[in-house]
Amino acid sequence: NDTAYSSNFVFQTRGSAGTLTEKMRITQDGNIGIGSTAPTSKLEVFTTDQDFEDDSNAIRITHPGGPFQLDVGGGLVFAQRWYDQSTQDVRTGGIYGIKTIGSGAYGGGLAFYSQPNNANAMNRSMVINHATNVGIGTDSPETKLDVSRGTDATGYATNSDQRGEANITI
Repeated sequence: NDTAYSSNFVFQTRGSAGTLTEKMRITQDGNIGIGSTAPTSKLEVFTTDQDFEDDSNAIRITHPGGPFQLDVGGGLVFAQRWYDQSTQDVRTGGIYGIKTIGSGAYGGGLAFYSQPNNANAMNRSMVINHATNVGIGTDSPETKLDVSRGTDATGYATNSDQRGEANITI
């Protein structure tokens, strides 16, 4: 419905007064703007709403994950070309919502995943829980930074202090 006859595809709604209002646009460059008439990236969402209570200022990704602690909800997956001559994009990591308190209770956070050097499922690498505790190598961090014991390729503890003590929590 663009009167300038450009290559943009514009979505409009008609209000109760009969006035058309632009809601979304796909530009001739393939950029999508929601609330933006001149998007400069592949997806640009613009709103002046600052309400965090009803998600009206956010992109909501929903997955009906289970009601139990550590069940995974909606997320974002990142992908790129695996090697030079490849035409296939493969996942390299992801960020998902995660339920951090058991069934019947509020409480959630973020789980960060990394892709191992094979085609297996992604590994949960880091969690930020409802109490803003960060866990690296643990799903249930109990302090602001909780790093579980791990080993590197040579078998040494990667998170030890000067005394060689592992499982350090700060």
